[in-house]
Amino acid sequence: MTGHDELYPLCQLRITRELFQCMEYHPSKERVKSERQVGSDPPTACCFSYTLRKLPRNFVTDYFETSSLCSQPAVVFQTKRGRQVCANPSEAWVQEYMDDLELN
Repeated sequence: MTGHDELYPLCQLRITRELFQCMEYHPSKERVKSERQVGSDPPTACCFSYTLRKLPRNFVTDYFETSSLCSQPAVVFQTKRGRQVCANPSEAWVQEYMDDLELN
């Protein structure tokens, strides 16, 4: 598939009683994991960069917004192929897709 279906850096924060795991996903699909001590909260996702391209609307099936605990705000779009793509929430197309997904 084209670059539209790439997986952009997304950090999955799995926070358990005393463990914080950060797995950073790259387009190469390699995974880097780091751990440190923190409190107990549900899993969270953070983006460290945004897609540079507008995704085709028919590729997107769902979305969620990242936590306020993240260093930068982001919208994570889920694609038909199960990929997660980070997008800038201030971009007009991102807002349009979010509105459209809320209506459907």
